[in-house]
Amino acid sequence: MYLNKATTNTTSTLKPLVIVKTDIPARTVIAASQLELKDIPIQGYPQGGFSTIQNVVGSVALLNLSAGDLVVSSMVERPSPQSNGDGLLTGSTAALTVPNGKRAVAIPIGLVSGVGYAIRPGNHVDVLVTIDINDSNANTQAVTLTTLAAQDVLVLSIGETLKEEKNKVETKSYTLALSVPQAMAVTLGGEKGSLRLLCETR
Repeated sequence: MYLNKATTNTTSTLKPLVIVKTDIPARTVIAASQLELKDIPIQGYPQGGFSTIQNVVGSVALLNLSAGDLVVSSMVERPSPQSNGDGLLTGSTAALTVPNGKRAVAIPIGLVSGVGYAIRPGNHVDVLVTIDINDSNANTQAVTLTTLAAQDVLVLSIGETLKEEKNKVETKSYTLALSVPQAMAVTLGGEKGSLRLLCETR
Protein backbone atom coordinates (compact mmCIF):
# COMPACT_ATOMS: atom_id res chain seq x y z
CA MET A 1 0.00 0.00 0.00
CA TYR A 2 2.84 2.38 0.84
CA LEU A 3 4.62 1.70 -2.47
CA ASN A 4 1.40 2.17 -4.42
CA LYS A 5 0.78 5.50 -2.70
CA ALA A 6 4.35 6.67 -3.35
CA THR A 7 4.07 5.72 -7.01
CA THR A 8 0.80 7.64 -7.30
CA ASN A 9 2.36 10.76 -5.76
CA THR A 10 5.35 10.71 -8.11
CA THR A 11 3.15 10.41 -11.18
CA SER A 12 0.58 13.02 -10.11
CA THR A 13 -0.42 15.58 -12.70
CA LEU A 14 1.64 18.77 -12.71
CA LYS A 15 0.37 22.23 -13.63
CA PRO A 16 2.46 25.38 -14.26
CA LEU A 17 2.15 28.16 -11.69
CA VAL A 18 3.39 31.74 -12.10
CA ILE A 19 5.84 32.77 -9.39
CA VAL A 20 7.90 35.92 -8.81
CA LYS A 21 11.41 35.83 -10.30
CA THR A 22 12.65 39.25 -9.07
CA ASP A 23 11.25 41.54 -6.38
CA ILE A 24 8.24 43.60 -7.48
CA PRO A 25 7.38 46.75 -5.49
CA ALA A 26 3.74 47.49 -4.74
CA ARG A 27 1.88 49.79 -7.15
CA THR A 28 4.11 48.93 -10.12
CA VAL A 29 3.14 47.37 -13.42
CA ILE A 30 4.39 43.78 -13.67
CA ALA A 31 6.68 42.84 -16.59
CA ALA A 32 7.30 39.39 -18.05
CA SER A 33 10.97 39.49 -17.01
CA GLN A 34 9.89 39.60 -13.34
CA LEU A 35 8.03 36.28 -13.55
CA GLU A 36 8.69 32.61 -14.19
CA LEU A 37 6.78 29.32 -14.25
CA LYS A 38 7.10 26.41 -11.86
CA ASP A 39 5.34 23.05 -12.21
CA ILE A 40 3.52 21.95 -9.06
CA PRO A 41 1.14 19.04 -8.34
CA ILE A 42 -2.40 19.93 -9.30
CA GLN A 43 -3.64 18.70 -5.91
CA GLY A 44 -1.82 21.58 -4.20
CA TYR A 45 -2.59 24.25 -6.80
CA PRO A 46 -3.56 27.52 -5.04
CA GLN A 47 -6.94 29.09 -5.67
CA GLY A 48 -6.60 32.07 -7.97
CA GLY A 49 -3.21 30.95 -9.30
CA PHE A 50 -2.09 31.78 -12.85
CA SER A 51 -0.83 29.12 -15.26
CA THR A 52 0.59 31.50 -17.90
CA ILE A 53 2.83 34.55 -17.55
CA GLN A 54 0.78 36.40 -20.18
CA ASN A 55 -2.19 36.45 -17.80
CA VAL A 56 -0.18 38.44 -15.25
CA VAL A 57 1.89 40.78 -17.44
CA GLY A 58 0.47 44.32 -17.41
CA SER A 59 -1.24 43.87 -14.05
CA VAL A 60 -0.44 46.09 -11.08
CA ALA A 61 1.03 44.58 -7.92
CA LEU A 62 -1.18 45.46 -4.96
CA LEU A 63 1.55 44.63 -2.43
CA ASN A 64 5.30 44.09 -2.34
CA LEU A 65 6.18 40.74 -3.94
CA SER A 66 9.48 38.97 -3.26
CA ALA A 67 11.37 36.50 -5.41
CA GLY A 68 9.87 33.04 -4.96
CA ASP A 69 6.39 34.24 -4.03
CA LEU A 70 3.54 32.62 -5.90
CA VAL A 71 1.14 34.96 -7.69
CA VAL A 72 -2.61 34.71 -7.13
CA SER A 73 -5.44 36.94 -8.31
CA SER A 74 -5.85 38.70 -4.96
CA MET A 75 -2.28 40.07 -5.20
CA VAL A 76 -2.69 41.85 -8.53
CA GLU A 77 -5.22 43.93 -10.39
CA ARG A 78 -5.55 44.26 -14.14
CA PRO A 79 -6.96 47.54 -15.51
CA SER A 80 -10.14 47.15 -17.50
CA PRO A 81 -9.61 48.28 -21.12
CA GLN A 82 -11.62 51.22 -22.38
CA SER A 83 -11.92 52.67 -25.87
CA ASN A 84 -10.46 56.14 -26.42
CA GLY A 85 -12.74 56.82 -29.37
CA ASP A 86 -10.10 56.07 -32.00
CA GLY A 87 -10.49 52.33 -31.86
CA LEU A 88 -7.58 51.97 -29.44
CA LEU A 89 -7.93 50.42 -26.01
CA THR A 90 -6.57 52.28 -23.02
CA GLY A 91 -6.42 50.90 -19.50
CA SER A 92 -6.46 52.57 -16.11
CA THR A 93 -2.99 51.34 -15.09
CA ALA A 94 -1.91 54.85 -14.07
CA ALA A 95 -4.88 55.22 -11.76
CA LEU A 96 -4.05 51.91 -10.08
CA THR A 97 -0.41 52.80 -9.48
CA VAL A 98 -0.88 56.35 -8.19
CA PRO A 99 -0.86 56.46 -4.35
CA ASN A 100 -3.76 58.15 -2.58
CA GLY A 101 -3.42 61.93 -2.51
CA LYS A 102 -0.91 62.01 -5.37
CA ARG A 103 -1.14 62.94 -9.06
CA ALA A 104 0.60 61.30 -12.02
CA VAL A 105 2.83 63.89 -13.71
CA ALA A 106 5.00 63.17 -16.78
CA ILE A 107 8.25 65.09 -17.20
CA PRO A 108 10.97 64.89 -19.90
CA ILE A 109 14.41 63.93 -18.59
CA GLY A 110 17.68 63.58 -20.51
CA LEU A 111 20.39 60.91 -20.25
CA VAL A 112 22.55 62.72 -17.67
CA SER A 113 19.64 64.19 -15.70
CA GLY A 114 18.04 60.74 -15.50
CA VAL A 115 21.07 59.04 -13.91
CA GLY A 116 22.01 57.38 -17.19
CA TYR A 117 18.46 56.02 -17.56
CA ALA A 118 19.20 53.61 -14.70
CA ILE A 119 16.00 54.62 -12.87
CA ARG A 120 13.20 52.05 -13.01
CA PRO A 121 9.49 52.08 -12.12
CA GLY A 122 9.14 51.60 -8.38
CA ASN A 123 12.27 53.62 -7.56
CA HIS A 124 12.01 56.73 -5.39
CA VAL A 125 13.72 59.92 -6.58
CA ASP A 126 14.31 63.53 -5.62
CA VAL A 127 13.67 66.21 -8.25
CA LEU A 128 16.07 69.16 -8.48
CA VAL A 129 15.12 72.32 -10.38
CA THR A 130 17.76 74.70 -11.73
CA ILE A 131 16.40 78.04 -12.88
CA ASP A 132 17.73 81.51 -13.75
CA ILE A 133 16.26 84.33 -11.66
CA ASN A 134 16.30 87.69 -13.47
CA ASP A 135 16.30 90.87 -11.40
CA SER A 136 14.12 93.77 -12.46
CA ASN A 137 17.30 95.89 -12.58
CA ALA A 138 18.66 95.54 -16.11
CA ASN A 139 22.23 96.07 -14.89
CA THR A 140 22.09 93.04 -12.59
CA GLN A 141 23.13 89.64 -13.88
CA ALA A 142 20.70 86.74 -13.62
CA VAL A 143 21.24 84.44 -10.64
CA THR A 144 21.15 80.69 -11.19
CA LEU A 145 19.53 78.77 -8.36
CA THR A 146 19.08 75.04 -7.74
CA THR A 147 16.35 73.93 -5.37
CA LEU A 148 14.72 70.71 -4.25
CA ALA A 149 11.26 70.72 -5.85
CA ALA A 150 10.16 67.26 -4.72
CA GLN A 151 11.63 64.64 -2.41
CA ASP A 152 11.16 60.87 -2.12
CA VAL A 153 8.64 60.58 -4.98
CA LEU A 154 7.62 57.31 -6.60
CA VAL A 155 8.46 56.63 -10.27
CA LEU A 156 5.30 55.17 -11.80
CA SER A 157 6.47 54.49 -15.34
CA ILE A 158 9.07 55.40 -17.95
CA GLY A 159 8.17 56.19 -21.54
CA GLU A 160 10.02 55.62 -24.77
CA THR A 161 13.20 57.52 -25.65
CA LEU A 162 12.54 60.54 -27.88
CA LYS A 163 15.24 62.17 -30.02
CA GLU A 164 15.07 65.84 -30.87
CA GLU A 165 16.65 65.98 -34.31
CA LYS A 166 17.38 69.70 -34.02
CA ASN A 167 19.54 69.42 -30.92
CA LYS A 168 20.40 65.71 -31.17
CA VAL A 169 19.25 65.30 -27.57
CA GLU A 170 17.58 62.15 -26.30
CA THR A 171 14.94 62.41 -23.58
CA LYS A 172 12.61 60.01 -21.82
CA SER A 173 9.24 60.66 -20.26
CA TYR A 174 9.22 59.88 -16.54
CA THR A 175 5.83 59.68 -14.83
CA LEU A 176 6.08 60.58 -11.15
CA ALA A 177 3.55 60.45 -8.29
CA LEU A 178 3.53 64.03 -7.00
CA SER A 179 1.42 66.07 -4.63
CA VAL A 180 -0.24 69.13 -6.14
CA PRO A 181 2.36 71.60 -4.71
CA GLN A 182 5.19 69.35 -5.93
CA ALA A 183 3.60 69.10 -9.37
CA MET A 184 3.36 72.89 -9.60
CA ALA A 185 7.02 73.36 -8.63
CA VAL A 186 8.27 70.65 -11.00
CA THR A 187 6.15 71.93 -13.89
CA LEU A 188 7.44 75.48 -13.41
CA GLY A 189 11.01 74.19 -13.27
CA GLY A 190 10.54 72.20 -16.46
CA GLU A 191 9.07 75.20 -18.29
CA LYS A 192 11.49 77.88 -17.05
CA GLY A 193 14.62 75.89 -16.19
CA SER A 194 15.95 72.35 -16.13
CA LEU A 195 15.21 69.23 -14.09
CA ARG A 196 17.51 66.58 -12.63
CA LEU A 197 16.61 63.37 -10.82
CA LEU A 198 18.46 61.98 -7.79
CA CYS A 199 17.84 58.28 -7.28
CA GLU A 200 17.55 56.86 -3.78
CA THR A 201 18.92 53.41 -2.98
CA ARG A 202 16.41 51.08 -1.31
